[in-house]
Amino acid sequence: MRADARTYFAGDDLHLPEGTRSVTLRYTAVTLAAADRARFRYRLEGVDGEWHDGGSLREATCANLTHGHYRFRVVSSNGDGVWDETGATLDFTIEPTLVQTKAFAVACVVALLAIAWSAYRMRARVIENQVQLRLEERHRERERIARELHDTLLQGVQGLVLQFDSLARRVVDPELNERIERAIVKAEGLIAAARDRVSNLRATDGPLGTALGCAARELADGKHLVKVSITGDERPLRAAIRDELLVGWWWRGR
Repeated sequence: MRADARTYFAGDDLHLPEGTRSVTLRYTAVTLAAADRARFRYRLEGVDGEWHDGGSLREATCANLTHGHYRFRVVSSNGDGVWDETGATLDFTIEPTLVQTKAFAVACVVALLAIAWSAYRMRARVIENQVQLRLEERHRERERIARELHDTLLQGVQGLVLQFDSLARRVVDPELNERIERAIVKAEGLIAAARDRVSNLRATDGPLGTALGCAARELADGKHLVKVSITGDERPLRAAIRDELLVGWWWRGR
């Protein structure tokens, strides 16, 4: 056998170097008479589907080979045209290149999975940052609204209540005075409720279960019994995230 300008003798464990693309095999047959009338047929199992007629030539070239195990078979006929069906065989193996090995294929698959996982993590991180920015923006807006309500509206309403209270003290009619006093008490209750709302807008970090229980009781409005059960250790959440979860739950409850 000749491959890449190197000659190999037939053997049981014939290994050709990686990258071998073509081989030339030389063979012959022993005849007692008319040796020039000997004819040959050959095939490379796994590559050739049929026998090739080699005529009287005593060599065959097989090209476009890749890595793997091959078996070359050759049979001959004598001068009378009688064929030897047994013939001769030669097994040889072409070693794979680095890119043809299974380890390289596995490494490529692992690398692709690692790239895909990295891309997924980067995408998830980008989405997480966008959500975080959106939540922080909402939280700042809630803080602004709470500050404006406390510094302007509630303070103004409180001033009006004090003025009405001062005027009520000057009313001589007891019935009218009582009606004004009840209106003032109701107004003070509304102011207290509004301050509670403002405090909720300014809520700091805290556990979700407690806030969820308060929201559920507020939604029930005393008409239903609300019981909140928490399993495991409750961890405090950032106010923006906790409020976002509460808003989603409230809309689902509605």
